[in-house]
Amino acid sequence: VNPRVAQKRIKMGRGPQRGGKTMRSALGLRNADNGSLDQVAQTVDALDLWMLETGYVMKQEPLARLGLLVYLLIVHLWCFGLVFFHAVESEHGDLGNLTSRRAVLDMAHHNHSP
Repeated sequence: VNPRVAQKRIKMGRGPQRGGKTMRSALGLRNADNGSLDQVAQTVDALDLWMLETGYVMKQEPLARLGLLVYLLIVHLWCFGLVFFHAVESEHGDLGNLTSRRAVLDMAHHNHSP
């Protein structure tokens, strides 16, 4: 997809090649006369165009799809690692150590005993 053709297609409101709707028309922003609403519509158009181009690249380039898959796998493993190690090492975290709390309570109890 030539970026100029895709951009022209979006501006004319025709959508992607196979007769699909643009995000702008799906959101009801086709006739945005308001200044701030027009800015939102232009941003939606830019995102729509970027997604169309990215989809085209993903469709044509198997190594790009593989790279995206590896990236997503690494990000998910990293997030799972953060959650797992934070839960396992919570005694060193900001929650404090239950053993040290018990020791403080025992010390306070012994100090108040006659």
